Amino acid sequence: MAAKRALGAGRKPRGEFQGKSAVLTTRITPETRAALERAAAQGKNRSLSQVAEKAIDEYLRKPKHKPERGNHIRALGEAIMLVVLYIERATDQRWTDDAFTGEALRQGCNRVIAHFAPRGTPITPRLIKEAATRLAQDTARATGVREITAAIPDAASVGETEAGKVITSIESWNLRKLDDDVQTTHFPEEWYTHAQLLRDLGSGWKRAQGRKK
Repeated sequence: MAAKRALGAGRKPRGEFQGKSAVLTTRITPETRAALERAAAQGKNRSLSQVAEKAIDEYLRKPKHKPERGNHIRALGEAIMLVVLYIERATDQRWTDDAFTGEALRQGCNRVIAHFAPRGTPITPRLIKEAATRLAQDTARATGVREITAAIPDAASVGETEAGKVITSIESWNLRKLDDDVQTTHFPEEWYTHAQLLRDLGSGWKRAQGRKK
């Protein structure tokens, strides 16, 4: 008669998800099963169930399209993605790894935006003027100056400033732990987005940091 397996004996769980006690039974396509098995085979000490749970966990915590991200924003993202695919196919290089490809992408993105964006003389939006006026007033109060003329930024300045905010948000993740353990910790959605962006942009970002030293 076969001996009973001792409580707690048997194969130990492989992967970062521990304490797995809840059961989920579902049917999946053979293609999905094969893809999960390939991912498990490529992973380090990660079982099939760990790969499946990681995929589900990332999907559930990944930010969904917010209301303010309208179709015009998603359309631009898709168009830029196509430009990246076309350029990388032409150069056979990743834009994060090759200076020529990166410059080609910059020019390509400029071309797409210039083609589809409205033409004409740029008129400073009301919100930009109001923000500049508030900044001038706050500066005047802080410095004791009676009045400071508001410096109204142009379109290029606004673009540089807002892009700088995005870059800062992404690069701030170099101060955080970004190994697999962070994937099991719940944190604000925007942090998740910034962490993923840093990981995907990491090679170019690391080279840029090296050039600054």
